[in-house]
Order: sequence, then structure tokens, then C-alpha cells
Amino acid sequence: MKRLVISVLTAVFMGSAAYAAAPVNDAYYDKQWGFSNDGSFNIEDISEDLAIYINPFSNPSGVTYWKSRQSDTEEGGGSVHISINAADVSVSATRVKRGIDIRAEEAWKLLHEGEETVVAVIDTGIDYTHPDLEPNIWTNPKEIPSNGIDDDENGYIDDIHGWNFVSNSNKVFESSKDNHGTHCAGTIAAVSGNGRGIAGLAGDGSVKVMSIKVLSESGDNVSVDAMVRAIRYAEENGARVCNMSMGTTAYSTELYRAVEESGMLFVTSAGNGANWTANGINIDERPVYPACFDCDNIITAANLHFDGGLNRTSNYGVKSVDIAAPGTYILSTTTNGTYSYMNGTSMAAPMVSAAAALLFSQNPDMDAVQVKEAILNSARTLPALKDCVATGGMLDAGAALKYTSKTLSEDGVFSDIKHSWAKEYIEAVYAAGILNGTGDGKFSPNKAMTRGMAASMLYRMRGEPATEWYTGFEDVTENSWYADAVSWAYREGIISGYGNGKFGGEDYLRREQLCQMMYMYARKYMNLNPVDYDISIWTDEERVSQWAREAVGWAASKGNLHCTSGRLRPVSIASRADAAAMAAQLLSEE
Repeated sequence: MKRLVISVLTAVFMGSAAYAAAPVNDAYYDKQWGFSNDGSFNIEDISEDLAIYINPFSNPSGVTYWKSRQSDTEEGGGSVHISINAADVSVSATRVKRGIDIRAEEAWKLLHEGEETVVAVIDTGIDYTHPDLEPNIWTNPKEIPSNGIDDDENGYIDDIHGWNFVSNSNKVFESSKDNHGTHCAGTIAAVSGNGRGIAGLAGDGSVKVMSIKVLSESGDNVSVDAMVRAIRYAEENGARVCNMSMGTTAYSTELYRAVEESGMLFVTSAGNGANWTANGINIDERPVYPACFDCDNIITAANLHFDGGLNRTSNYGVKSVDIAAPGTYILSTTTNGTYSYMNGTSMAAPMVSAAAALLFSQNPDMDAVQVKEAILNSARTLPALKDCVATGGMLDAGAALKYTSKTLSEDGVFSDIKHSWAKEYIEAVYAAGILNGTGDGKFSPNKAMTRGMAASMLYRMRGEPATEWYTGFEDVTENSWYADAVSWAYREGIISGYGNGKFGGEDYLRREQLCQMMYMYARKYMNLNPVDYDISIWTDEERVSQWAREAVGWAASKGNLHCTSGRLRPVSIASRADAAAMAAQLLSEE
């Protein structure tokens, strides 16, 4: 059973004057009822250039007929739409109910300049050339485009905007049928306020979308192996939120472990009955995955209709489905610079992913569980959702952004560590002059450590002793800001580089690499004797590289390595909080 965490929290939003204005001026914003719903949304107003996809993986429907009539006598006002849809031969009368929206404008009014946050969209490809998406597409800073070289040595050549795990290539946008992923990406991060197209909920520029393709153009035949590798790629390249608008009825232990072992927040779709036209099912009784995985870092979303209830095709379940979000006739980006309507829980999940991304951006010290708590505990309850989803409510982005676990103490050194598990360690290493802040009163605890940062941290721990210049690394010069630290650490036998003549000072540091550096420091200066530590108790011990097993075992056994839920996460990127905790604990033992 999924855990809905209810805690006593204080609604406080810290920061300076808001910089985002609302409403935005995007051309089709008035059709984005999920963001702001005054009851006037009318499907008859759809212009001829806006297609409707009943099935997101098929051709758009060209035979949808709409009749509408105004009703001023029924409660709530707005329009009553009677639809006759040739795709499912159904007739339904539905109300557009004023106020059924995620309160996007309230959220935007609260935004302050945030830290860049990456959302991985594991889906079909994404048209990263779309004018409304291009500025907010993630770009790998360590890759040189089209040079045929794996510049960052992560195992993927020219992975500029992500990776295609279907064809095992860097072609994350292959054809005009990559609409599903492109649509999800637009809801999350289409550029807002540019006078064109739509607005993304997190389209202010602080959120970037990473394209990871695991779905074919037909949306089927996704392999578990591809999904697992996609998840690991996303985390190892800095994503904090993972949108997975997909599902399968087949349970996979490997997929479960990949999700559970990750530090990312996963937002998954609950599913759409059998084929977007059949009635939704109770997935408490007939589970789908990853939606039904019992993990603390998953939010599962159902499809909210604009009448305040679930769309009849949406799956549901008070144990397995957490929250509802708008997913019916959602307008977003599609390939080749177009915009289209789509329906389904696939459209609801990106709403939640975008809200989560804004929370991470505004509060970079929060972790996945804290962001999940903020979203679920701020959900706006609706009567029709009481027996459908765990919260009994819908996403409220404005309320989520006001939600925080505690206020910053008056004597806090940094403004962004109030939620951090490493707060005491961070303050200790700062006081000792080992790690400084990143500017503007922030420490950026979840920001990735680089190898150069780690060498400099160890150098400061030792008192920055004088050292004769020599590194043996062709990519470290006397002008490198970490030159003295690397020269000292190399001579002392604390670092050894990649073995190819390079050190990679600007490369992100993996957790097992951090352990190795700290372990070698402890052996050198703290008379530590090598011990064969047993790491078999950790659920992901097989992911530890052979050369790092002794160091990781030492760090985990000593409690120096921050581990959760029995996971070491050895190849995940080490954060500044990870480094601060290990350094502080070593300092306390010297």
C-alpha cells in the first residue's frame, strides 16, 4: 500500500519579490483550462490547426462533433458540452466547472529565481526543435555536438539532449510520431510568456526537460531493460524528477529496484482502462506498473475531467493512485511546431511533474519524499474523488508552493539548507572552512560535486600544505583552480585519475568515487587499516565497482555514506551534502 504522509507543516514561502507575472500572454493560454478555469472552455472554439488525439499514439481524430449550450441555471455556471465521438461511439453530457484547475497563476505569483532543475521525460522522443520547447530542453554541458566522441565518458556518444534506448542512439527525436513525449514536455516546460503557443507550468526557464526515449512510435513493446537503463541514465545525468506516462501489467523486480534505489521523484500515470475509450479500472485490484510500486518516491496521477470528477477512462484506486490532475482535452506541444489536444492519465502526470520541478527549483534542499509530501498534503479535496485516489483531491500547484516543513531558523548560515538531512554537517564544514557556499546566502546541498571540488575539499581538510607542482594529468594545468589540490592529492596517493592520463576535474563525482577519495585520505592520515567490509547487506551492492568495494564498505559501515532504504546508490552523482557529511564526520574523528 502506498504511504500518504500527513505531517504538521507550516505554510511559509521564503524569498524576495516574485518575478513572474500572471496571467501569461501565450496565444493559446485561454484553452489551457487545467491551469486556469473560469468555466468558459469550449471545445467548439478549437481552430482547425489544433488536432485532437483520442489515442495519443494514433492519428488525430477528424470526426469529432460537438454541440454546446449555455446553462446559467445549473450550479457553477459555464458551458455544458454534449459530445458525439466517432472513435468510441459514445454520447456524454459534461460540465466545464469553474475553478477546476491547478491554480497555476497562484503558483507563478510565488516564484522567485530558482535553481535549474531537470525533469527526465521517459517516453517517446521529444521534438526538441519545437520553438516553444527549444529554450527549455536540457543540453548536456559536457558533450560537444556531433563530434562522434563520448566527451563526458558516460558511455553514450553525443548524448546532447538525452538518449534513445529503443535504437541505442542519440536520436531522441526521430519522426513526426514522437507526439506523446513532446506533448508531455510542453505541459512541463513550454516557454511561458513568449506570446506564442502554450505556457508550460514550469516554463519560466528554471526547469529543463531531458528527453529519454523508451517507447516506439506505436507506444508498445517497451522493454524493462530499456526502462531500467533510462532511469539510471536520468539520475546519473542530474535529473531530479522523472515523468513516466506509461505502464505495464507485468511486474518486474528489476524495474522496482531501479525506482526504489533512485533519489529521483517519479511521477507515473495511473493508466486508461484498456485503450483510452474503455472505462477505467481499479488498479488496487488489477495493478499496473510502475504506478502500483510501493515506493516512497512515486506519485501516481489519475485523469481529472473539467467537471471535477475523474474522466470515465481513468484508472483509479485509493491505495495505488495518489492524486488527480487535469488530463482531459489538454492542449500542448506536438511535433513539427504544432499544438494538439490529448486525453489520458499520460497528460495528468506531467502536471504533477512540473509542480514537483518548481518545488525542487525553489527549494533545492528538499528531497523526493519531502516534495511528494508537499504535493499530496496540499491537494485540494473534491467530493467526486473521495473513493478514487488516496488524497481524495486534485493537484494544487499554488498550495504546494506555499507548503514547507519548517521555517528557516534565525541563526541559519544558509537559506537553502533548512530541509536538508545534512544541515548540521554543512554548518560544521562551513565553520571549519572546508566547503563554502555557492553565493547569495546559499549552499546548494543537492548540487553535484565535481572531482575538482572533492580534491580541494580534502586539501583544505589537511590545511592546504605546500606542495611541489606536478600532477601527471594532461588535463590539469597550473592555471586550473584546483591545481594545487590535485597536485597534493596525487603526490599523497589519495587520487589516481581515470588511468588514461586525465583527472577530469570538472566531471561530476559519483558516490563511490567520493568514498574512494575519503577512504584513501583516512588511510593516509588516520592510521586506518584496510578491512574486508561486508556490503552484501545493501540491496544494490552489486552495482559497486570492484575497485571501490572496500571504500564503499568502509563508508557505509561507518555511517559516513548517507544511505536510505538499504541502498548505497554507488554510481549516483555525489551531492555537496554527501561530501559535507563525509568530511564533517572525518573531521570529528581526527
